[in-house]
Amino acid sequence: MNSLAQVAGTGVDHEPVVEIKDVDQLAVTTLIWDQLGFTEVINDCVPADDQVVMSPGMAVKALVMNILGGRDPLYRVAQSYAFAPLEAVLGPGVTLENLNDAALARHLDRLSEAGGEGVFNALSLRVIDREHVNVDEIHADTTSRLVFGEYVNEEAGAISIRPGHSKDKRPDLDQVMIGLGVTPDGLPVTAQMLSGNTSDKTWHGGMLNVVT
Repeated sequence: MNSLAQVAGTGVDHEPVVEIKDVDQLAVTTLIWDQLGFTEVINDCVPADDQVVMSPGMAVKALVMNILGGRDPLYRVAQSYAFAPLEAVLGPGVTLENLNDAALARHLDRLSEAGGEGVFNALSLRVIDREHVNVDEIHADTTSRLVFGEYVNEEAGAISIRPGHSKDKRPDLDQVMIGLGVTPDGLPVTAQMLSGNTSDKTWHGGMLNVVT
């Protein structure tokens, strides 16, 4: 189950020419993504960009599959799909030229404006509904991720990248916090990006108010 097929054109007898390409984990992850309808969910949450061929759902799918396949930087995402059947993986009409970093960045901006937490929660609700996930019990905790570089401008409503209680035991470095709620089986049902100096006590208190 590590191959995908796409019709490449027609031969001399007007019979379709089918190309079989090895795409490793893409065959499985694409099937799961499509069965859950994640592209449609994202398209409902994030406004389309008329200057970009791909829909927001297609762009996020391309980025997620890239991360699962090795996490190439934004400017090399197109290269990671050089040998993949793009239309079978991402959707009709998508080409390598559509996966340039400027187009993907525009979609990330749209995703940020729509609210990443809301999109994640919408995707979680789709999984809960489709797979009949039991959410009677939720386990919640935070973790921290170190970040590097300079972050001078902070937009209104955005998280703050700064030192805090470091789970990596590096309180001298800037970080962001991630709050996650999962089922007993480890299925994430809610997630939040948090400022680097967010305290666990504050976040857990907020989560208790949400679930009760």
